[in-house]
Amino acid sequence: MYKSRVISRLKKLFGSTKSSPLPPGDGLGLDVFRLKAQYEVASLKEFLGGEAFARLRTLDRKIPSPGEIILSESRGLRLETIASNLKNFVAKLDQEIGSSVEAARDESALTLWRFIGRLDDLADIGSRQDGDAETREYVTNLLEFNLSLVNELQKQLEPAAIEMLVKRFSAREALRGANLRPYVEPPALPES
Repeated sequence: MYKSRVISRLKKLFGSTKSSPLPPGDGLGLDVFRLKAQYEVASLKEFLGGEAFARLRTLDRKIPSPGEIILSESRGLRLETIASNLKNFVAKLDQEIGSSVEAARDESALTLWRFIGRLDDLADIGSRQDGDAETREYVTNLLEFNLSLVNELQKQLEPAAIEMLVKRFSAREALRGANLRPYVEPPALPES
């Protein structure tokens, strides 16, 4: 029975084009999160090719801390207000970055932008799990891949778009923080 439940959830997870919420905390949530993270990394490797994937490096510039982004962009004192303002800030950045990516007319840049979104959603899910060191390591790796893709996008996008991507990274990291997390809706598993 357990095996059939896992298989049916994985089919639903990988076979569907719709996002699905993380399974309830019956022990499968962490396994599904880890499998989905592995799947996204494998998909990224397939998209880039083995050689380009091996050359990925994280962004080598100063990234504002989540606290710096909260101070500069949230304009609120209550945690609920800070979370709401940061969510609006991220939504605005998503729209502007999406426009920049589309303006670049580069299919590779568009695909990398989509990967960044899916990796962020998975990091959000993983950070909400009461996971062990392995789960925290998965989240850290997802964030490193995110910064590696921002680094790759430097070749295709304008510096202003890269600056927005860096701010978006920090703002999303702030929203993952334990104090703001209760004010942010749990994410659905990202589409593949």
